[in-house]
Amino acid sequence: FVVLWVVWIWDSVETRTIAAEGGFSKATLSGVLTTLEGRGLVVRSRSESDGRLVDVTLTPAGRKLMRSLFPKFNAEERAITRNLDDPSAAAAILRALTVATE
Repeated sequence: FVVLWVVWIWDSVETRTIAAEGGFSKATLSGVLTTLEGRGLVVRSRSESDGRLVDVTLTPAGRKLMRSLFPKFNAEERAITRNLDDPSAAAAILRALTVATE
């Protein structure tokens, strides 16, 4: 979901940006992109500005999936955090725990 979300937000984005935004390695991203490509949700192409870089774009099926999934994800996220006094503090703690486990 994170990879799809980042690509959806950026429209067309380099793999290094997806990895940085998602907080995972390029090797992990490569496997995820292979799966998403196989499912017809994203396409990879060489960057027009630098042939060494790879851009990722959602396919029409990928955009359709995200338009369907994101509202559901957002609703669940709101439901989970609705009783928190300071959702920003909780998010910061979760980010710190994620970094500590890497």
